[in-house]
This record gives sequence, C-alpha cells and structure tokens, in this order.
Amino acid sequence: MELIVDNEITLKTVQLSDVEIRYKIINENRDFLKKWLGWLDFYKKSDDLLEYTKVCQEKEKNKEAYAFGIYYLNEFVGCIEIQEINYRNQKCEIGYWLSERFNGKGIMIRSCKAIINYIFNNLKLNKISILAATENYSSQAIPEKLNFIKEGTLMDNECLYGKFVDNYIYEITRKIWEENRNEKN
Repeated sequence: MELIVDNEITLKTVQLSDVEIRYKIINENRDFLKKWLGWLDFYKKSDDLLEYTKVCQEKEKNKEAYAFGIYYLNEFVGCIEIQEINYRNQKCEIGYWLSERFNGKGIMIRSCKAIINYIFNNLKLNKISILAATENYSSQAIPEKLNFIKEGTLMDNECLYGKFVDNYIYEITRKIWEENRNEKN
C-alpha cells in the first residue's frame, strides 16, 4: 500500500525488498535512536529486520497493524506504524521514528496527518493514541502540534535498556480531529 502525503513525502508499507535500506538507516542512526527506542538491539543484522518485516506483512494482511516506510524525495528516512488496532473499541496507537538528519523538516507532522486521516477515513476508527517518553520533547511535539490531548502519565511504562521511563499518553478522537480541521478552513 502507498499513501501520497504531498509532493515530497510518500508512505509505503514495508516490503522484503526494502529491508537492506531500512537496516542501513537504522544502523547509521543507532546512537541517535537508541535514546528513546527500546527495540534497536533486536535488530543486530538485516536478517533480524527481514523477520520483523514478515511479521509486519502478516499483521497487515490480517488488518492488525500497518508499518509504513517514510520516503522523503524518494529516500527512505524513517517509519510510522499503526499499532494496537482494536476494532471493537475503534482505537489504535501510532508509533514513529525519523533519521536524525531529517528532523526539523516537518516530515513527521505531515506523515502523521496522512496516517491520522487514513485511520479515520479508511479504517473507520474513532480514537488514536500516541505515547511519548516524558523526557522525549521532540516526540511530544508531534501530538502537541496536531492538537492531541495529553491525557496523563503512564508511570514506568517502558523499559529502555534496563531503565524504566514514564510515558505521556496523547489522544485524539475523530470528532476533535474534524473540528480542528474545520476551524483551520
């Protein structure tokens, strides 16, 4: 699946054919990403990412989750995922990461807007959550700029390399998203 965000950004579901480039970018950004992403040590070689990609494809097939590569000017720069889809309660989570040299270009905000619209318009869900470590100010900026509501703090919610960190939980409903969009028009 491919989502055209704008004339610079395209989101493409992860494929076996893009494992090497994704692994290369993860590896090049390992020190930068490791501060806030606890999964990096699971991917010590490209074969590890290959297995994860197969899991992602199976979850996509079963409509349980969707993992997208973010392409900026046709270059792979990060990932954004729709996770924890709960159709009964019509909700999910979004997770994301971006290569260090592409931070500050508005890529993640634009990618999140496209994913949010996809979730509300195509998956027909009602609520989206984003978790961000309480010290990860860059990640917090994304839901805050998108008018998500900071619902609270999840204490010791994530273990990052032996240290527990708290997460803020941000949420937005379809109604609030549409109201915000209508106010800007």
